[in-house]
Amino acid sequence: MTTSAVRLEFLLLMAAMMCLMALYIDAMLPALHDIGEEFNALEGNYYQLVITSVMVGMGVGQLFYGPFSDAFGRKPAVYLGFLLILIGTVISIFAPSFEWMLFGRLLQGLGAAGPRVMMVAIIRDGYAGPDMARIMSLVMTIFIFSPVVAPMLGQVVLLFAGWRAVFVMLLVISLATVIWFALRQKET
Repeated sequence: MTTSAVRLEFLLLMAAMMCLMALYIDAMLPALHDIGEEFNALEGNYYQLVITSVMVGMGVGQLFYGPFSDAFGRKPAVYLGFLLILIGTVISIFAPSFEWMLFGRLLQGLGAAGPRVMMVAIIRDGYAGPDMARIMSLVMTIFIFSPVVAPMLGQVVLLFAGWRAVFVMLLVISLATVIWFALRQKET
């Protein structure tokens, strides 16, 4: 691979890790009412906790991945994040109650914070000065479009299947991203 192809792949991988955060929040928006209806959470707008719980998880999770990665490495921190994402997503797919759904979403948020925080650390480890600024701004440019695309993806899935299929889509995207990361990203 040429240097520019390697750099493009790195940019796309970092953008994919960054976009997971928005995907886990925004892809669910079209399905919120359906989730609330199935779990009798429409009254009092409790179904909105599906979004709040993932946001709380992301906020809290960001506090821990930096120290964890300094002690154990960047890749283990990313793997821990993806493990939590995958467990939370499976819990959400099979959630028998609203409380289990919220627990799964909290785990998704805790997990999604890992790739988000580590993406910045990995870029900072590999680049400095104008190169780092260029990579970060390109990643952020791609990320800006994810809150627009994610609800459309969720809506497309809902056209063909129920709300649980949105979580299956998130599971597949997360698995593909972590496999890509494992195969192509070196420890920094």
